[in-house]
Amino acid sequence: MGTGDVVVDEGDAGSFRAVLRGDVDLTCREALRRLLARYAVCDRAGVVVDLGDVTALSSTALSTLTLLDEEARSRGGHLRLLRVPADLMPVLSAAGLAVATLAESGTIRLSDLEQDRAPHLVGGASP
Repeated sequence: MGTGDVVVDEGDAGSFRAVLRGDVDLTCREALRRLLARYAVCDRAGVVVDLGDVTALSSTALSTLTLLDEEARSRGGHLRLLRVPADLMPVLSAAGLAVATLAESGTIRLSDLEQDRAPHLVGGASP
């Protein structure tokens, strides 16, 4: 097991934000639990999670992202995953989490499955 990090930044306005770094595995279980607990009591509908510095994602971390997505949708918001490493995209997509990629033209591309799940990301929305 490696070392991972979970940082929550509720910011001034907009979405609830978190950054995951390193090997987000069982050693991060308590931090992931705190992330869910903090989102549960905040007043924000949307969740933004930056995965740009993630080197490994455990099933616990994947479950946390799925729970964040479900809770955000129940509030009328959505989960946005930023800077997703290419090797994590298939895993996240298989878990039913929409993964957007930025095309060279500057537009966002989603698979057909993801377009159904995340229509808010289609049509020029920012990643």
